[in-house]
Amino acid sequence: MRPVGRPFSSSYLAGEAAARTFIPLDFRARPPRIARTRAAAERRIEPALERVGLRERADDRVGAYSMGMRQRLGVAACLLGDPELLILDEPMNGLDPAGMLEFRQLLRSFVDEGRTVILSSHLLDEVERTCDAVAVVDQGRIVAQGSIDEVIGSGGQNVSLECDDPARARQLLLIHRLAGAVTGQAGRLTATLDPQYQASARDAAGTINRVLVEQGITVYGLAVDRGSLEQRFLDITSTLGGAA
Repeated sequence: MRPVGRPFSSSYLAGEAAARTFIPLDFRARPPRIARTRAAAERRIEPALERVGLRERADDRVGAYSMGMRQRLGVAACLLGDPELLILDEPMNGLDPAGMLEFRQLLRSFVDEGRTVILSSHLLDEVERTCDAVAVVDQGRIVAQGSIDEVIGSGGQNVSLECDDPARARQLLLIHRLAGAVTGQAGRLTATLDPQYQASARDAAGTINRVLVEQGITVYGLAVDRGSLEQRFLDITSTLGGAA
């Protein structure tokens, strides 16, 4: 197996060295087994800098780089060994929205090449947008694992609706066993789908709409709310304020 790619900590990126110089210095500091590939790695310096969008800034002092540029430089360094596996810790730190989108596309391109990327992050919205699968760790234990949809869906899915007779709509949803619980007020209801419908929330929404309309209730709006990874994380970790 080719080496594992792990970026250096951005806290070391200071001083007068330029990026084009700093990357091979970091690579030479690695174990002898990896250092044997130094010649091949040095041929990858320019393509790696180009890949992360730093080629035009490669002669600038690393110490003058922004946090986002340092993050990208770290990824460029780990590409020198042409790794099959990249392990990235909080790679979105210091990036503006455009930078996050660009970085997300960069990570996806690694996967498209057949590489595996392990991403550690507390930016759960970005994890949800970027990753195919997730493991939630709480107090050193994996408490949930699976595809993004599986982990979010394991908390149950809701359907939000607005109609002209919410009290009667609530009764119908419970009578027809479309929902296990219904909450809401002022014409808006949130129905927690019955377990039999959790795997097909869109079909359940269609059934809810049909049942209510057939019973003479005017439906103004209907939407499936699958929740978010952030909310699911808060639901299953031990405390809202504790570190996971």
